[in-house]
Amino acid sequence: MLRLTKEQREKMTLDSCIELGLSERHARVLTAISLRTRLDSRIRELIKRSKGYQEMIKASQELNEDPVSFYYRHKSQKIGNSRFLRYGSLSYAYSNASPIQLIKILLEDAREVRNYAKAIKGEEGFCKPGEEYELYCFEDLRYKRLEAAFFQDTRANKIPPELIEATFRAVNWKKIPIKGTLGIEPIVRREVMDALYVFFSSPDFEEFIKEWKRNEQRESLVDQLAYKIFNDPHTNPHLVHCTPSDVDTPNFEKKCQDFLGEEVYRPDGSRVKRREYDARKVPVI
Repeated sequence: MLRLTKEQREKMTLDSCIELGLSERHARVLTAISLRTRLDSRIRELIKRSKGYQEMIKASQELNEDPVSFYYRHKSQKIGNSRFLRYGSLSYAYSNASPIQLIKILLEDAREVRNYAKAIKGEEGFCKPGEEYELYCFEDLRYKRLEAAFFQDTRANKIPPELIEATFRAVNWKKIPIKGTLGIEPIVRREVMDALYVFFSSPDFEEFIKEWKRNEQRESLVDQLAYKIFNDPHTNPHLVHCTPSDVDTPNFEKKCQDFLGEEVYRPDGSRVKRREYDARKVPVI
């Protein structure tokens, strides 16, 4: 196989970046950095495989075409009738529409894939061409940004940090996976964060926070919230394959009622309605 010259690598990388949708100015910045760090082949392969980069390009184009519409659309992202804003509100939306942020993400992904390829080769003695792109969990990197935005949101909305910490302990946060495997996990971390967004946006939260501030029976309150996250689709819409944006719609309410009224089998073979069983104990079938 012929070794590419630096000029050839530069042209190929620049063409890939422009084809992705980056402006020539930003494409040249990414190309220069990738060549200097010897990540250019990784960058080209990542762009070819597209790990969500096109969505950021689309957001950037929307921002440039109509910044006023972009502002109001993301400013008004809410759940139900609450003013609780999701995922860092405007700051997160603008960040995801930033070409500079996209450059940082591509470089970060390229470094992680390169390190992962070295780890595979070190453990197994070889690494099949392209194997690292298939095996590396890009969701882990994306999740870190979502989690950071979640904590930014809760601070901005003045949710007591000790409430978040207590809830995470109650749901056994550290043992909840970031990504599900074949859908067999009862819940993943993204769903817990979404459920908390829904709860913090609900009328029930007003009474909940009053009780919390009285500093009485906090453990019981948090246990009730943990129960809702694992058992009540009104709090965790993912239980009925919905998202927070579906909350309060007629179709969503029907799905909730069907779910809670459904008969399921416990491990001992007996049948019970979902609303009568705590899925935190032993999952039902």
